[in-house]
Amino acid sequence: MDKEYIQSLTTWQKKMLNAGILEEFWGIDFEDYNGKREVKKLVKKYLKNIDNARDKGICLFLHGSNGTGKTFLGIEVLKEAIRNGYSTQFTSLSGVVQTLTDGWYDDKKRRQYEERIRDVDFLMIDDVGKEKRVSKNNLVAMTFDNLIRYRTFRNKPLILTTNSDIKSIKSEYGKSVVSLLLGKFIPVKVYGDDYRKTVLANNVVDRLEN
Repeated sequence: MDKEYIQSLTTWQKKMLNAGILEEFWGIDFEDYNGKREVKKLVKKYLKNIDNARDKGICLFLHGSNGTGKTFLGIEVLKEAIRNGYSTQFTSLSGVVQTLTDGWYDDKKRRQYEERIRDVDFLMIDDVGKEKRVSKNNLVAMTFDNLIRYRTFRNKPLILTTNSDIKSIKSEYGKSVVSLLLGKFIPVKVYGDDYRKTVLANNVVDRLEN
């Protein structure tokens, strides 16, 4: 990444970038969420108890249809974790697998997987189920199972977002994954209008001019 760009960022922006939080989410915060009140209430409770979530390994399972704010809410959790001094990482499941396999023959990349994925305080995996299995021996499913098992047993929180429900997750990744999810995750069904379609799409020109 361009060094001049990095140097132009504030300390807070650098922290977000280092955590994998991209620029689209830098200028918004939790109060900008305009979805259902009960969804906001549940996530707000998690934010309020972020230290307990870290100590006890309590996770969030944000599921629902496209555009309802799952990624936005998950990233607000990461931001709050950063404010409280915790290490965080935003990624996809395919990104997890890529980081893992890159480290098979490279010690530096293996340490990167351990530090930024396996052992980070708060790990957010976005759009679970969107990726495709990358090998005949179900590498994605096995990696997902092993990572969830390791982190839940070590009391390290996960934030998962997905368009799938628990039944679909069980079919794709197996019973053991669902068992671990039910034992440590707070399920939050995120529903409502498609924010991208109803809000962003209608004010693209305004944002261009302002």
